[in-house]
Amino acid sequence: MSGVIGLGRLLLLAAGDGPVHDVSIFQPASPAAESIVSLSILVFAVCGLIFVVVEGVLLYCMVRFRRGRVEKDAEPGTEPPQVYGSHPIEIAWTVAPSVIVFFLVLVTAVTSAFLDNVTIVILVVPVTLVLAASLGVSPLPFLIAEILASNIGGAATLVGDPPNILIGSAANIDFVTFAANMAPISVIILTAFVGLSWFLFKKDLQEKKGDNLDIEAFDASVLITDAPLLRKSLIVMTGVVLGFLFHGALHLELATIALAGATILMLWGRTDPHHVLREVEWTTLFFFIGLFIAVEAVVQVGIIENMAQAALRLTGGSLPMTSMMLLWFSAFASGIVDNIPYTATMIPVVESLGQAMPVMPLWWSLALGADLGGNATLVGAAAGVVVASLAEKSGNPIGFGRFLRYGVITTFMSLVLASVYVWLRYL
Repeated sequence: MSGVIGLGRLLLLAAGDGPVHDVSIFQPASPAAESIVSLSILVFAVCGLIFVVVEGVLLYCMVRFRRGRVEKDAEPGTEPPQVYGSHPIEIAWTVAPSVIVFFLVLVTAVTSAFLDNVTIVILVVPVTLVLAASLGVSPLPFLIAEILASNIGGAATLVGDPPNILIGSAANIDFVTFAANMAPISVIILTAFVGLSWFLFKKDLQEKKGDNLDIEAFDASVLITDAPLLRKSLIVMTGVVLGFLFHGALHLELATIALAGATILMLWGRTDPHHVLREVEWTTLFFFIGLFIAVEAVVQVGIIENMAQAALRLTGGSLPMTSMMLLWFSAFASGIVDNIPYTATMIPVVESLGQAMPVMPLWWSLALGADLGGNATLVGAAAGVVVASLAEKSGNPIGFGRFLRYGVITTFMSLVLASVYVWLRYL
């Protein structure tokens, strides 16, 4: 329930009308758009299949890992169990954690494309903490990998990351158009990150930490306290995601679909409305209200116009140079301040630049820079802040410097790939 309400809170930002720009690429009525919709539905079905198999795969990896630890601690002189021919089960010590990281990265990234990544990490982190405790290893490599994966996967769609919602609302970009332009590069970056993560976390995953828990005593069913509500939530969530895919044909705003799903689930699940409303982050909503008022004031006094003119002078009015500058500067700035207020501030700048050059490449550069730049530091994106807070409460704080070592490398790799993509496709 909290996931749907959280999604509704974020999509509420997209309810207002924004300036209309040329979004003729992949219009809903075109054959290309119909193909994209079909492909999106296929991807959604694959995501469901991933959810079905991932629990079994993770459990299998846990059992292998547990058996490897038991074998390593066995009495000298005893005959070790054998697997894979003549290889002892002890090899699971180095293999199993890497396999688990791979599946956690995959699940986090894919689901972050269909829900906002903040909601996904709120759901995934508690499971990760339990999993790490059962294996007797530090949860930090898993948590850091999930932060990075959530921002990469969230860049793929309009609802995946809060900056995308702001950009889509301002530029009047629909869900299918956004996914058609952003999903390909997100898949490329995710593939590269999967390979990179093996090198980044190889040393951490080989470090032991204390005694592990008894795998036979681990019962995943106790984590689900309300199975009927879970089933209802999955049904409603499926409808919400399908609504996102077809919102252009339905002539409905994304905020309307998300809030309708939250309302249906609240009524169907017979949840106390007072309890639900207490879970809404009102302070965040009022923060954005104040932020947008301040940004509009900056626009009215002419500061945004001066910034746009300075950018044009710096790049000589060149669209390729402006796009590259916007991409890399957005990533740098998003690593220092949260990418949500940065994006809200830069939207008027892009709109002003759009009066002198084609604006759509600038929107994609801003989206990629803000989304991927959020991986540079722990405070660069909302997902990182949320995971850090949950990790600290569990007694496993993520140090700013430790995250920086992984975040900067991942961000640089992502920006190089994104620069090539923007240059080849739009410039």
